[in-house]
Order: sequence, then C-alpha cells, then structure tokens
Amino acid sequence: MKIANKFIQRHLTMPVRNGIKRLSPQITCADDTKLSVQASDGHYCTPKSNFGPYSSVEILYPNTDDVSGWVPVSQVVEFINNHGGVK
Repeated sequence: MKIANKFIQRHLTMPVRNGIKRLSPQITCADDTKLSVQASDGHYCTPKSNFGPYSSVEILYPNTDDVSGWVPVSQVVEFINNHGGVK
C-alpha cells in the first residue's frame, strides 16, 4: 500500500506556473481501465490546495465521464490494485 500511495502522491505532484497547477496524466491500469486522478485548489480534494500530500482526490473515469470528489487515496490505491496495478 505504501508504494502505491507514494505513486499516487508523486503522480499528483505537477508543476505550478503562474498559480495554476498542470493536470496530472491519466493512469492506465494493467487491465486497460483508465482514470484521471486530480488534486489542486480547483479540484474536489483534501487539502484543497496545489500542494499535497493529499488524503482525498478527484477522480474522472473517462469511459463513463463520471466524476467523484473527495475520494480517499486509499480507495484509489485499492481500485488500481484491483485492476492489476499501473500499466
């Protein structure tokens, strides 16, 4: 769990320029499930800032266009692991 959690936290550490944080790249799981995990002052996350570490994040499932806010990082890690890990 610690390794996957570190991956998520590192994945969310994107440069901030002119006060705007770049979007994190989409995650593709081993079974080809894709999700977008985002956290910044403009996303539904905790803390609501451009700097982590984050305890909850905003998730977009591109194939369904469903957005979920304040998803605990532990649930994201579990979801990724249930889909075979990161490709």
